[in-house]
Amino acid sequence: MKFEYLYFILLFNIFSIYGQEEVDDIKVNGQTWLDYNVAYDLDEYKTIGGFIGYRTISPHIYDNFLLVSNYSIINQKSLNILKFLKLEKPLIHSYHFGARVNYVSNKNKEDDLEFRLMQGAKFFIPSFESFPLLNYIRLEERFQKTFDGSKWAVGLRFRYRISTVIEWNKLVFDFTKGFYIPMNVEFFFNLKKGSMML
Repeated sequence: MKFEYLYFILLFNIFSIYGQEEVDDIKVNGQTWLDYNVAYDLDEYKTIGGFIGYRTISPHIYDNFLLVSNYSIINQKSLNILKFLKLEKPLIHSYHFGARVNYVSNKNKEDDLEFRLMQGAKFFIPSFESFPLLNYIRLEERFQKTFDGSKWAVGLRFRYRISTVIEWNKLVFDFTKGFYIPMNVEFFFNLKKGSMML
């Protein structure tokens, strides 16, 4: 593989999210996320990538360290059973597979380790040209271990996220395609709560 064919996208994001949530009987006033993202195009339709991340909340009761990898495939074929819809593009935009490792360093209790396997798909429904709505559904198998002598717990979670980007194309900067605001909301459904493995 020649070096000139390597294509990396490096993003360095620091942001803080404020909200009201209770964790361990403590009201959360803020969340801080720090991510370092990398992506590499294998060809026109396939990408591998991932990120290293850090999460914490205020007041400071834990540090969460993440390592995430993913493999994405852009869909090129429509499903035969949906031909009657006469869609210009395939219903499913892309498929995604990945793995994630979390290490949570807690301040007042035992630390946690979690390993996840993930698979999902993205699609644009409903479809608006000036206001695209990207839907992302995925299934996660979760393997969790608390360092208190307990066994591994296994769970199954379904996630659904809908997102869009509001762009102002006239405001162009040298380092981006323009000024934009990403927005999304995500829902989590535990299909199987964590149960101990034998």
